[in-house]
Amino acid sequence: MGSQLNPKQKRVLCMNKVDLVEKKKDLLKVAEQFKDLPGYERYFMISGLKGSGVKDLTQYLMEQVSNVVRFVLPDPK
Repeated sequence: MGSQLNPKQKRVLCMNKVDLVEKKKDLLKVAEQFKDLPGYERYFMISGLKGSGVKDLTQYLMEQVSNVVRFVLPDPK
């Protein structure tokens, strides 16, 4: 990550392989600990194998790209 965070740069934390956690209570405890990490805008718990959380992550990323495109490219009207 480097020694300093760029405050203008958005960061997300993706916790992958959540399908391997047997006790979901344990997963929530870990997520609660990560919640307080500085510099992260959003947190996602995902499982590529089962697809859980992937839709939410994809939607969030698409929204972020859409916001950048609107900022960089003027409306073609």
